[in-house]
Amino acid sequence: MKKIRDNKGRAGRIMPLAVAVVVFILSFWGCVGAISVRAEEREEESDIEDVAEQNSVTQRQAGGTHVLTYYDTRYNDGLLRVGYFEIDGGTTAMCVCHEMEPPTQTGSTLTTVAEYTAENRGNEQLRKIYYYGWKGPGDVGASYVETCLAGSVANGHDDNYYGYGQAFINRIAGLPAAPKGFTVYLLSDGAAAHQNLGYWEYHPTGYARLKKTAEDNELTEDNRCYTLQGAEYGVYADESCTDQKAVLKTDANGETTAVELAPGNYYVKEKQAPFGYRLNTNVYPVTVEAEKTAVAEVKDIPVWNKAEVSICKVDAETGESQALGGADLAGAKMRVNYYAGYYETDNLPEVPERSWVLETKEEKGESDSAYVCRLDEVHLIEGDAFYMMNDQVILPLGTITVEEIEAPKGYLLDGMQFQDESGEVQEGRYLTQIRPDGDTAVLTGGNAHKASDHVIRGDLELIKIADGTHKRLSKVPFKITSNTTGESHVIVTDENGYASTSAEWNLHTSNTNCGENMEDGVWFGIDTEGTLIAPDDCKGALPYDTYTIEELRCEANQNHELIPPFEVTIKKDHVTVDLGTMTDDKPEVPEELNKPEKEKQETPGQTVKAQTVRTGDGANLSNWMLVCILSCVAVIVCVMITRMKKR
Repeated sequence: MKKIRDNKGRAGRIMPLAVAVVVFILSFWGCVGAISVRAEEREEESDIEDVAEQNSVTQRQAGGTHVLTYYDTRYNDGLLRVGYFEIDGGTTAMCVCHEMEPPTQTGSTLTTVAEYTAENRGNEQLRKIYYYGWKGPGDVGASYVETCLAGSVANGHDDNYYGYGQAFINRIAGLPAAPKGFTVYLLSDGAAAHQNLGYWEYHPTGYARLKKTAEDNELTEDNRCYTLQGAEYGVYADESCTDQKAVLKTDANGETTAVELAPGNYYVKEKQAPFGYRLNTNVYPVTVEAEKTAVAEVKDIPVWNKAEVSICKVDAETGESQALGGADLAGAKMRVNYYAGYYETDNLPEVPERSWVLETKEEKGESDSAYVCRLDEVHLIEGDAFYMMNDQVILPLGTITVEEIEAPKGYLLDGMQFQDESGEVQEGRYLTQIRPDGDTAVLTGGNAHKASDHVIRGDLELIKIADGTHKRLSKVPFKITSNTTGESHVIVTDENGYASTSAEWNLHTSNTNCGENMEDGVWFGIDTEGTLIAPDDCKGALPYDTYTIEELRCEANQNHELIPPFEVTIKKDHVTVDLGTMTDDKPEVPEELNKPEKEKQETPGQTVKAQTVRTGDGANLSNWMLVCILSCVAVIVCVMITRMKKR
């Protein structure tokens, strides 16, 4: 029976260990949990100088010197006596001082003493007389004598012949003035007693002007960045545009004043485009007729930008288009506003001309990927219609602003910055202007921009104690591992059992990530090259992510059961997650083993539970055999007694 009790004691000793194993397994599975919280966060008005340059018509100079080559009195009829003169071998001249002696010496030199034009208005009546007079351009059937005598009157002399001259003047009084290009000259041989002679030259002229319009009014209408003023066109006598005769300059309405030209065919070509337009290289033929105005109608093509605007989303700490921790650079929302004019930040109109909301999307390359938004239908979430040209999105001259209105997951909206191709950085809202550059337009800061956000960073803290005694456990290491990147670092509890990743406890820059003692700082952030970015003591150590926390075995906890690994999520900036007080349990000692030896003996009257006999146990086999023998003996005795009674 003692051996049976020994076996019982042995079973008693086995049972606590089995119970402890079962308890450990159940507590392990009961403590493993995951908390996963996902946070949804994202003209200069060009001064176009109007250089007012008048198109001057070359005025005919005074006729200079001439030679009297012929004189007679062919038109004398005995009553009306006037002389007939020719100069320079055939040009008719008439006396304009009738009562004076005529110059009659042929071969004598005559000098121009007066020139009457439409411009100087020196003697409009004389011009009109000669124009409508004998063989004039506007001849109304007047005789040589009438014309000669009327000219004398207009020159301040008397005709002395019954008012013939005045009668002609009265006859043409209601007719228009002589046109431009019709010039009268007075000649003198220098003798005071001789009359002056008059002759005319007519160089009929027409006019040409230009009317310019824009080819695409959708871009230019009500847009102060475009102007039709200041275009300069040459008027040429040849189609190759080398013999320039005049210049036409446009006003704000795209129109020019008329220039005077001799009748004929001309060619018009732009020499200088107005601000905001391409230089028009076409040649426009124009025909000028006398006393008429020809209008050349031309169109200029406005310049525009191809809208190859790209905004690459980057992490502010790494400067790369790759997120830290469990954050994500996709999904950032950008608002792009377009203003039809040149503006700066302080004078932007309240309402833009057009506005679009774009979203960053991942673009995969051969070796890496980037998160980009572009001004196109693929990235457009909402907004106005795009400006289009040849099925391509474009931007007219003007101003655009870009502003992030929603940060991507795991990032902060505050503190975001834009950087253009020149390296200029603007915080919060980026402004750039679209200005002409030859036949196109460019953004002053370039087409490619970076938009950087700061990742959410936080911290965690904990206290480590022993079970029962609540003793603070120091020098206990805890491994923190990013569930996204696998980056892992260790923090160690101090003498109060306290550990924290916060720089307020241990500076991140102090023995960064050594993880050997309680004074070592910790910092997470591996870039795409696998290099740890520089720690910043003003930020949390842990980027937005879920982390696994694991207690490591050490001398301080060698007699304790380690807490199972668990997860914690960092989702708010500058927030320290308190993991609370963590207890290491000591293994439980079975109550039977704690009793004194005497208490382990059975007491009188104590019921002993039957023990299961196990094969292969020597002691139990002996007892079994003894019981069998005794049972046989008892059976034999019973049989003998029965027989004796029968007898």
